Amino acid sequence: MKTQLKQQQIRGLQTAWLQSGSSTQPILLLLHGYPDGPEIWDGLEAKFNEQFQVIRPYGRGTSHSAPSPDLRRYGTHAEVLDLFAILREVDPKQSRKVVVVGHDLGGILAWALAGQLENQLGGLVVFNSLSLQQAIVKLKNPRQLFRSWYVGLLQIPRMGQFVGTFLGRQLHHYAYTLGGLSTNLQPDRASISRNATHAANRYRALLREGIASSRAPAIRVKQPVLVVCGNRDPFVLPPTIDEVESQAVSPEIRILEAGHWPFLEQPASIHSLLVRFFAKLKLDAPNRSTPAVQTFLSTDCYR
Repeated sequence: MKTQLKQQQIRGLQTAWLQSGSSTQPILLLLHGYPDGPEIWDGLEAKFNEQFQVIRPYGRGTSHSAPSPDLRRYGTHAEVLDLFAILREVDPKQSRKVVVVGHDLGGILAWALAGQLENQLGGLVVFNSLSLQQAIVKLKNPRQLFRSWYVGLLQIPRMGQFVGTFLGRQLHHYAYTLGGLSTNLQPDRASISRNATHAANRYRALLREGIASSRAPAIRVKQPVLVVCGNRDPFVLPPTIDEVESQAVSPEIRILEAGHWPFLEQPASIHSLLVRFFAKLKLDAPNRSTPAVQTFLSTDCYR
């Protein structure tokens, strides 16, 4: 099915997403990490665009989604509000279930969004990522702190722009290689360049937001949750079962022989895993008397 580029002003900023599949099907929302763009999900989109309407947003500051001078617009809360706006545009009556899939920074957003979708959520899949609460706790572990050295580097103002402009292709090629991707599986250089410059602000915003909200109680996701991790991931330590169960009622954890991008390294295995997981989800229309609301903050705080 043909993929369309959609663009809209959302809370004052041009925001974009890729869209394919039928508007009568449940929604599959695919959230990318850094320095990726939504094109990283091309393989999964092709496999599931007949079963779902596939929505792949560009993260704030990535390619067609405009950057912001306000650092808060790169944080979890602000990006979740943007995602709600995209979902309202795609499904104005909120009459379809949403299955959320996230990788890397997109996984942090996926956890946050899943906790707010209430019974419109069909299920949650997270690849090589943590929730915001899990990430802040993990940074107290010296092993994770060592793996996250780049997060500290990107806290320097304009460092992301500098890296993206002058060193992006070389450093990101190194990161993809270190993360387990052979050269033929890595995103093209043009994609790396346009996704790297402003999107690094997501790390700056998330760290500040995570520290500020580290004591906030986690919202436990009631719907099925699948957490997939590569045992050779050099960037993220896999969460423990206790960490996942603190935020999910019925989680399933799979540790694969893979690096940071298992859905690119092992597409056939991931496809089979997702087919089995999706088959057990209840994707009939949500029983909703009122629309999903963003209870965690006022939208006025993040304009």
